[in-house]
Amino acid sequence: MGRAHRRRPEVDAGPQHRVSEHFGISLKDAKNLIRDIRFNNSYGFLISAYRSSMYFWESVDMARKLLLVGLILMFGRGSVLQLAAALSVSVFFMAAHIHFMPFKLPLDNLLRLTTEVHTVLTIVLAITIKADSQANERHAGYNTFAVATFVALVVLPFIIIVAAKLRSVQRALEPE
Repeated sequence: MGRAHRRRPEVDAGPQHRVSEHFGISLKDAKNLIRDIRFNNSYGFLISAYRSSMYFWESVDMARKLLLVGLILMFGRGSVLQLAAALSVSVFFMAAHIHFMPFKLPLDNLLRLTTEVHTVLTIVLAITIKADSQANERHAGYNTFAVATFVALVVLPFIIIVAAKLRSVQRALEPE
């Protein structure tokens, strides 16, 4: 006599199995997604430009601004020490930006980087003028450098990046 074929009873593995089977993601991932959506609904306007792991970068940027304004006020107005403090803060935050690249979009990271480089170069220019005993004779050259770096590192990247983003939005809105 042969063995009777027995069916195993189906076992419900619980909510994790159902979520994974239905949506293709684990219960943990689903919970994280729900948490992210709730957080984004409350604070999205502050963090939407940043990668999810860099949600705190707006606070870092605010600290940068406070240090540039507050810390340098502690030193003599127009002193080399004040300029050195501003340069130190600017170089530190530029390096942090390069290391973390906090924005979601590479173009946003590029624009921030070019503006950070401009800030550093402007402070270096101020230190150079401060140290130059013949700054009055070189006034036109310093002005040219200041304007050229502003146009090259702020205005042009801004125009190019805004144009690229507008093209991207237009392509996304075009019917297929």
